[in-house]
Amino acid sequence: MEHRPNPLPYEGPWGSTVTLPKLMPAGLRVFSTDRQHPTKRSAHRHAAFKAYSILYKVGLLNDHLLPLTSVIEPDLEEEVKALLQDVGKRSGTASVTGQMDPWAPTDNGDVWWCSELAIDGLPPLHMITRIQPDQLSEDEWPILYRPGRSHLKVGIRAVTTADISGATISKAKEFTR
Repeated sequence: MEHRPNPLPYEGPWGSTVTLPKLMPAGLRVFSTDRQHPTKRSAHRHAAFKAYSILYKVGLLNDHLLPLTSVIEPDLEEEVKALLQDVGKRSGTASVTGQMDPWAPTDNGDVWWCSELAIDGLPPLHMITRIQPDQLSEDEWPILYRPGRSHLKVGIRAVTTADISGATISKAKEFTR
């Protein structure tokens, strides 16, 4: 048998399995199809259809194919109704914390840190952060492994504390929105 570095991808036939969470009854957790479908997507759709149709027949889904939680966990029915009422009252947007929104004002003032991110063969990128990045030695730099291609070494080095103008911050904010 000869060694082939890049074997041809599997072209079918395909099968699929749907596994539902543990709160479902044991006999209604796993649904599978045989390897007879011409594409992965077709196999997934048939397995999902099989799951939906059986769950509907046993009364665990409503006419809109949504789960009836009151059947599985009857003690939580009132809780679910209360949650659904609260969902209708929520606003369409929400503010995020400083951890999630790097552009939100902080107590630290306007101290910004700049790092250079270099990937083999690409021009370097500059990352602007409010937190000082960790210093990584060259042997700690991450490596990106790509199937069938050579790997890429990613260099990350701190440049300095950056005195960045408001215009630069505005551009970065718009670029990352």
